[in-house]
Amino acid sequence: MPQPSPWSKPCMFEQLETRRLLSGTVNLTSFGAIANDDRDDSGAFQSAIRAALGGGTLVVPTGTFNINSTLNVPSDITISGTTGSTLEFAVGTSAFGMEMDYNVANVTINGLKMRSNDGIIGMHRGPNTNVKITNNDFQWGYNGTYYHRLAVQASGTSNGLIIEHNTFHDSPTSDRNIDLVSTNNTSYSYNNFHMVHDGGHIDGIHHNLKFVGNRGDRIHRMGIEIQDNMANAGSGGSGILVDGNIFWDWWKPEYWSFGLSVPPTWHTNVVIRNNYMSLFAPGSSTPSGGWGEGGRGGFAIEVDYTSGSVSGNTIVGPWVAGIVSAVGSPVGGAGYLNNKAYGSQAWGAFTTEGGNRGNGVWKDLGGNVANLPIDTAPVPDDIVIDTSGDGDWGSGGGGTGGGDDGGGIGNSPPPSGIAPTLNAFVNGTSMITLSWGDTNVDETGYVVERSATGAPGSFTAVWDSRAANATLYQDRDLPAGTKFYYRVVAYRGDTKGRYSNIVAAQTKGARTGSGGTGGTGGGFQSQSFTGGRTSPLLPSMPGLDNNGSIFSDTLL
Repeated sequence: MPQPSPWSKPCMFEQLETRRLLSGTVNLTSFGAIANDDRDDSGAFQSAIRAALGGGTLVVPTGTFNINSTLNVPSDITISGTTGSTLEFAVGTSAFGMEMDYNVANVTINGLKMRSNDGIIGMHRGPNTNVKITNNDFQWGYNGTYYHRLAVQASGTSNGLIIEHNTFHDSPTSDRNIDLVSTNNTSYSYNNFHMVHDGGHIDGIHHNLKFVGNRGDRIHRMGIEIQDNMANAGSGGSGILVDGNIFWDWWKPEYWSFGLSVPPTWHTNVVIRNNYMSLFAPGSSTPSGGWGEGGRGGFAIEVDYTSGSVSGNTIVGPWVAGIVSAVGSPVGGAGYLNNKAYGSQAWGAFTTEGGNRGNGVWKDLGGNVANLPIDTAPVPDDIVIDTSGDGDWGSGGGGTGGGDDGGGIGNSPPPSGIAPTLNAFVNGTSMITLSWGDTNVDETGYVVERSATGAPGSFTAVWDSRAANATLYQDRDLPAGTKFYYRVVAYRGDTKGRYSNIVAAQTKGARTGSGGTGGTGGGFQSQSFTGGRTSPLLPSMPGLDNNGSIFSDTLL
């Protein structure tokens, strides 16, 4: 019996117009969004997201785009800004500007300026995997409801979540910068905070969590709070690194204003090192904005864990207590080494408190010094975080401080923005990679400077990007076993902006010689800048391509 032709039945054709650039690059304006017109671009933005499904990139061009309803962000997409890309969210008072899809994975949100009346990025539909939130500018929470006023919140486990090189600022009515629940291989690092209510809260069970190289001032409550309220004896995670964070000048501090609160009781391998906590601004004897509730600050650093160490931290000013062992450790207490406290703290520079496992235990491993004269205390611009011996990002990889004013050397206005946060990574015996956030919006380029000692006046330029938006440099052909100090500064025309922090890094191996030629990128992709322009800030020097080069962040 003849079979009916399949073509005799009605055919359903899938509409493909929103997928025509699948896995490629799409531009928001191709879908009807118009910058700076004060009209709602939510529909156009959502259409552009659908067009970039499957590994594509949605580019947000320069200008302000208004988003009046929550955007749904699926897996496998990059949303990337250009210079001056701004998203202005006006969503409900219990809503986020972006909401990630169920069990979201492989999402990057990079290079955007985002403003929201309430929250900004929400991940509330299960765990998230390989989400990267980098190089963004956040301002939020001026008209929302309690605990929705968060720049980033994840209510499921975070796997490989990276929140780095962002700026969180001018949001005193927000709740917190971030709120996370249980983390695996997660980094909240190298960010800038200014005038925010609270740096963040991370609870749950953690495996390889990093809070490194953050810098901030005028925080009201805490720099960070890391807990494990979901764990109990034997069920805690392992590997928490809190390293090289610099916070100072608390805004209206109160008795719950802590520098670092890190009491993940049942966790092992908790390392808290090289942090700087100053209650006041340098040279000041009162807090910015006056005192808050209780008329005093809280603890500079609160500590509790099953095993770990606390070393090399600096406490400045009249915190009610300096470093506090919260509830002790079943293996005999925390180990404390080479910590320093300047000024006096009412309950003591190094002390203990009670908790759910009894009283804390102070275990002095030597080098801890209290009651140092406060007028001899280092200030944030003088702090050098030493990354010597660090061989990967997870073991330190960077530091903060710096930010001294480099302007006034030429006739051009300085670039608009804040001091970048510089990080160093040691690549074996002859190479050091430097990475920083592009925190300026109208720079001509960036200059990397190097010193053998780190002393003022000892830095010389080794590389000039000669183009905006540079964020990476590799210093190659260095001698083994040698320490170098670095800083980076943006410039506009012939005028510098604010210097970054200074980082120190030492190449691996035994020292055999001296010097280092600098480099032109080596293992990084590079493109020559052929504008025929010479650097106004960098002399010719051996080993440098005087046409300049810009490095992408893609390793070959």
